[in-house]
Amino acid sequence: MGLSTEYSLDGGTAVTGAMELTVDQGQSLSLGIIPDGTAFSISGPNGNDKALDMDDLVLGILAASDSGTYVFTTVEGCEVSLALTVILNNGRIDDIIVYPNPVKNELLKIVLSDFMNKNINIGFYDIYGKLIFQKMIPANHGIEEEIDISILSSGVYLMEIRNGLGDDKTIKKIIKIQ
Repeated sequence: MGLSTEYSLDGGTAVTGAMELTVDQGQSLSLGIIPDGTAFSISGPNGNDKALDMDDLVLGILAASDSGTYVFTTVEGCEVSLALTVILNNGRIDDIIVYPNPVKNELLKIVLSDFMNKNINIGFYDIYGKLIFQKMIPANHGIEEEIDISILSSGVYLMEIRNGLGDDKTIKKIIKIQ
C-alpha cells in the first residue's frame, strides 16, 4: 500500500487519499497519513508544522491563513501533499433550497452547496408533530442530494433540517401530492 493523506473534520469519519480539500472557517481538522503507525512530519503554512512522530496534526479553529499546501514526509523521505483551502462560509441553514414543492414523484431535492463537508440531519414530521422518518446526509455529500420520500403518503409535512452539530436548524413545509 502506498503513502496517502488522511484527514477528518470536526472529529468525523476519516477520509483517505485526498490531494485537495476545501473547508469552512471555524472547523477543526486532523491531518495524518496512511499507513498508520508510520512516523511522519508535516510542513504547512501559518506555522502549522509537526515534528517527526506518529501523531496526527490537529488544527483547532481553522482560519483563512491556514490555507496552503501541507507536505507530509515520512522518516524514509517519502512525500505526499494536501492543498487546503479555508473559506468563509456565510451560508445559513434557512437558505437551503428544497424542491420541487409540492412534490409529485418520490424524490425531493435539497441544495447543500453552502454546507459542503458538513453532516446534515433531516427529519420529516406529520402535522401532529410525529417523526415519520429521518435521514443523515454525510459530510461527503454532493452539491445537490435527493431524498426518497416514497414512504410518505399524500399530505403536508414539516421537514426539519439540522446541521451535524445540531446547533442550527430550519423547518420547511413540504406538500406531497399523488
